[in-house]
Amino acid sequence: MRSDAQKIVSSGGFQTDILFTDLSGNTETVKGAATLHSTIFDAETGLPAKGKNGHVTVYGGDFKTLDIYGNEKDINEIAMANWSISFEWIDGKRWKFKAEQVTPSYSFDLVTIELGDAK
Repeated sequence: MRSDAQKIVSSGGFQTDILFTDLSGNTETVKGAATLHSTIFDAETGLPAKGKNGHVTVYGGDFKTLDIYGNEKDINEIAMANWSISFEWIDGKRWKFKAEQVTPSYSFDLVTIELGDAK
């Protein structure tokens, strides 16, 4: 099942290059699924006005350089809080966020990260 999950996230047709930068400035690019969401809508038109957040899902085993598990080496203890995460959206614009909430899946070795404002 892990290999299926890895294939879907890393090479299933919807993957993109996601750049991770840890708190020390070290970087690694991993393929994964990324989504972008409008968080503020115009009350009159209902159209997106401004404000974005997103999510990324990556296969934990694809990290070769960055140590996402910290000292614990435990899939349930992902040490990615406040890491910088960026990806290019379908419109060609590069979006940059901070990791806010990290949700690992031990069964599939997938890591889903809720992204917030990169200020």
